[in-house]
Amino acid sequence: FLKDYSDKHKMKSFVPQGTYYRYSTDKDLRYHVLIDDKIIFHDLMSHYGLPVPERYFIFRGGFFRRGADLLTDKEVDLIIKGISDERIFVKRFTGGAATGVSIFTKKGVGLYVDKDGDVVNATMIRRKYHNQDFIFEKQLVQEPILSQFNPDTVNTIRVLTFKDKVISAAVRFGGKGLFVDNTAKGGVAVSLDIDTGKLQSFGMREYDLTHYTEHPDSHLKFENIYVTQWSEVKSLVEKALKYLPYYNSVGFDVATTVNGPVIIEINTGSGVYLSQMGKEMGLQEFFN
Repeated sequence: FLKDYSDKHKMKSFVPQGTYYRYSTDKDLRYHVLIDDKIIFHDLMSHYGLPVPERYFIFRGGFFRRGADLLTDKEVDLIIKGISDERIFVKRFTGGAATGVSIFTKKGVGLYVDKDGDVVNATMIRRKYHNQDFIFEKQLVQEPILSQFNPDTVNTIRVLTFKDKVISAAVRFGGKGLFVDNTAKGGVAVSLDIDTGKLQSFGMREYDLTHYTEHPDSHLKFENIYVTQWSEVKSLVEKALKYLPYYNSVGFDVATTVNGPVIIEINTGSGVYLSQMGKEMGLQEFFN
């Protein structure tokens, strides 16, 4: 809040980050690896039948693997040649704020290049990803309601939970030409009514006081837009929480796709700022 802001009732409704950590810190941190390690997280979600992005293969400890099967370099090259999507998403096993995400872009039939223009194959991956652990995933296709604002990214919903309940949600819209929607990377966050799935009338960026009533690039207005898959998203998050009773408060990143909602990742220590951006009142009532 600015120094001259005088509405103390409203100010007190917003939860500072330090206060949030007091409520969200888990007593037993050993369970964090279940969602912080993206391989364990993916396997766990798949075991419980919860939708997550499809994996082509992983590269870990110098070996390629798909499921429980080790892959030869030749098999990896054949997988890449058989992909038809415009992008292949590459994610580091651990990491946040889009620091561990990159893409391979299609340049021809079965031909993909990285940001440096290097052709993607097993040899290239071994050379560039030596001593690193990465997942190679199928591109998600977003449904038209959220895609219309910015088709260059999958615009995900951050769903904040406390104990066994959904307490807040916000849609993160990426910028034109970007492949991530993170607000630290130029995205805009728009709060979502968790009862109706309706977007609020404006969005905000980090360290920016501007109220964006429309997407800065597409100029489509946020007001009166309903996320048609919100009820399915909320039900999916609540179902996942039943399998994960170990955390006080986590943030789900969920994509609404043409095939329904998909859990991208779950974040421990997700923070509370994003979940209060664009709200008239903060989340204090949920932590009483």
